[in-house]
Amino acid sequence: MDVIDKDLPVCHDHRVAGVIEISATELANQIKAGAFEDTLFDVRTPGEYEVARIAGGRLLDEELVAHIETLDRETPLVFF
Repeated sequence: MDVIDKDLPVCHDHRVAGVIEISATELANQIKAGAFEDTLFDVRTPGEYEVARIAGGRLLDEELVAHIETLDRETPLVFF
């Protein structure tokens, strides 16, 4: 039986170490303040990305996954 640590943040009904959810308003405020430069990743399809996007957000692809793997593990990343 799996044991869930109730102190971990929740992400879509799953508790994941190091993952936190923030509201769209909080994300917008942090982006305006200069946070998440080069670490804002859009996980939608290319078609969805073309219809609407968040300024500074980059469509996640294999090249970006390789880039993410080179970042310091303490670097805050945003996936939406």
